[in-house]
Amino acid sequence: MGIENNEFYTTEGESEFVIDGLIQSSSGDDDLEDQLEEILDSLTTTMEPITTTGSYKTKLNSSVFLGVAYTLNKRHSFSLLFHTRKNLDSRLNVLNLGYQFQLVESLELIGSYQNFNGLSNLGTGFVWSPGAFQMHLILDNILAADLFDTKNLFLQLGFSLQFGKKPTVKKTRKKNGLR
Repeated sequence: MGIENNEFYTTEGESEFVIDGLIQSSSGDDDLEDQLEEILDSLTTTMEPITTTGSYKTKLNSSVFLGVAYTLNKRHSFSLLFHTRKNLDSRLNVLNLGYQFQLVESLELIGSYQNFNGLSNLGTGFVWSPGAFQMHLILDNILAADLFDTKNLFLQLGFSLQFGKKPTVKKTRKKNGLR
């Protein structure tokens, strides 16, 4: 959390100036360098920030994430995520509970419950990763039995490539000639 302080140095929105009287003669009486310096001084004075009395302070909106993951064994794991942030004049709270089940080495099933500022949501999905390629499908709001009366539905399908993934214990043992 912090404070943005714009207490000093605001500039007026409009500035006007006219460059007038710039003369270069062949006789050398008028020094062009002195004239340019005078114009530059005038521009510096015109563009200089003005301290005003209408300054303001703004608090930065707070945002907090708290998360915990617990692995019961190789196949079962649980997660909890709490997120809160301030939006203008109200506070937004999100609570997410998740369960992950490793069906086989390359397939994980996911179930989650989310409470988004008082609105409940139940989700399910899977992650399939047979190597460097990974695919996931997540469907939220599966509690909506009546599709015509449903107000929201979330479906996410994604593909990704994993680089630098460490080989699993099973693949390492197989590579070394062990069962």
